[in-house]
Amino acid sequence: MAPIAIHTPDVPVAYSPKQAVRTDSHAVGGTTTDKRTDANLPARRPKVFTLEPLHSRALALAREKFDLVLPTDAEFDAWPTQAEGLLARNAVVSPENTKILKENKIRFISKQGVGVDNFDLDALKECGIPLMNTPGVNASQ
Repeated sequence: MAPIAIHTPDVPVAYSPKQAVRTDSHAVGGTTTDKRTDANLPARRPKVFTLEPLHSRALALAREKFDLVLPTDAEFDAWPTQAEGLLARNAVVSPENTKILKENKIRFISKQGVGVDNFDLDALKECGIPLMNTPGVNASQ
């Protein structure tokens, strides 16, 4: 498996221990869709890996919605086979890793910021993996 290439500027980022709460519901367009078949079962949130440091507010929001795995967590190296979602800024996901993601659990990749040139868009399209970006998220108001 090819390693990911991470190009991260020196930015102060606050990491705190991830929350171990898991839920069966997931956010879809700002609403919650509950996929539980038994109302007495504990809920499970999608397992999402952040490939590099993100702003502390972005991490806080992600922790509310996902079972978040940080690059500093012991299970981080399993991201190609365990990720249901990826969060990235400048990390590069290779076409080889894209194929591994498709064969496993991936449902989406979210890229913080405008550009998406660090992803192989043809490989993502071929694998049916949606890539979302957030233009303007880093702009000063």
